Amino acid sequence: MTTHADRALPAGPGTNPRLPPAGTLHVLGGPARGQVWHLTPGVHVLGRAADSDLPLKDPGVSRRHCRVAVAGPAQGLPGIVTVEDLGSGNGTLVDGVRAGRPTALRPGATIVVGNTTLSWRPSASRPPAPPAPARATPTVAPSGPTTPPPPNRPSPPVAAGSPARAPQQVPVHPLPAATPPQMRLPAPVSAGARASAARTTLQVRAAAQVVAAEPATVRLPQPRKSRFPASAAPPRPQSRSTLLSTLTILGALATLAAVGMLTGLPLLFPPLAASMALIAAGSALPLAQPRNVIGGHVVSALVGFTAVALIGSGVAAAAVAGAVALGAMLLLRLSHSPAVGTAVIVGATAPSAPVFLEVLVLAALILVAFGMVGARLEGKQYPVYWW
Repeated sequence: MTTHADRALPAGPGTNPRLPPAGTLHVLGGPARGQVWHLTPGVHVLGRAADSDLPLKDPGVSRRHCRVAVAGPAQGLPGIVTVEDLGSGNGTLVDGVRAGRPTALRPGATIVVGNTTLSWRPSASRPPAPPAPARATPTVAPSGPTTPPPPNRPSPPVAAGSPARAPQQVPVHPLPAATPPQMRLPAPVSAGARASAARTTLQVRAAAQVVAAEPATVRLPQPRKSRFPASAAPPRPQSRSTLLSTLTILGALATLAAVGMLTGLPLLFPPLAASMALIAAGSALPLAQPRNVIGGHVVSALVGFTAVALIGSGVAAAAVAGAVALGAMLLLRLSHSPAVGTAVIVGATAPSAPVFLEVLVLAALILVAFGMVGARLEGKQYPVYWW
């Protein structure tokens, strides 16, 4: 059974996984740009949650966004790696195709989750080396061989009548027995490690549901052919995300309608409805953050009242107030495009300043509150920042 530490190890010194990594997952763009994970065979969950196997701090990524399944290599060939979306809010794209079911990754494949772009790079695989031929043991002569006799030398002359001397024997020393060279054999792999690797490979292949005719053949899903021209627009969100966004904006607009009827300010409704649409559909955008929503509407209202005080209410004041309000929001880093409508309404109608500002701030706080509830139901993070 693979543990959290065995399945995904961050790049860096000191890592010692039980199984060799099958490849690396690089973050090419997004808040965590430059992060690298070494993936070993197993199933890894990528998400914003801190207990995820591959934690990613990206407001556009769900808590459990997608599953990366890595199969172990076989016969010296790299294993199959698949990505499957887990019903995230923004979906998962593999080379521009939505990964609603397990999708195999090719070397260099691009994965898009939320605001983050990742790339898969498999480890270089090499075929197993053939066993080294055994060294021949040198033949050792039997113990105690005699050395060859020295070359013949002429014997000195022997005087007549002298007894003949026996030839002098040369001492012979035996050669030491040669020690055969020792060969170091690789350390045996334990049966438990082999069984664990086999179970991991079977689990990954069952989860991926990929059937390959040959180990080196990977069939990538083909995009559906359409008779309409291809569009560069982002993919359609999940049905659950669409339904929750619709219900969130419906509840917020119903509340704003009740506030407008009680205060007698129905014209304040259109720009606030546009603000709620931004919060519900683009909660990760800077325009939808509380600083921009509340601050943008308040600054635009003040610009509108200033235009009325200088040139009076009317069409001219509305035009001037809308243009100046956009410039003021850009200077103050409070850009919120629907707030331009608030400045136009103030310049055209000249409402009572105290009542209008009180209702405006209350309505903006209601929008932010509904945005937080909707994001919590979808598993997203809102607000990304307050100030």
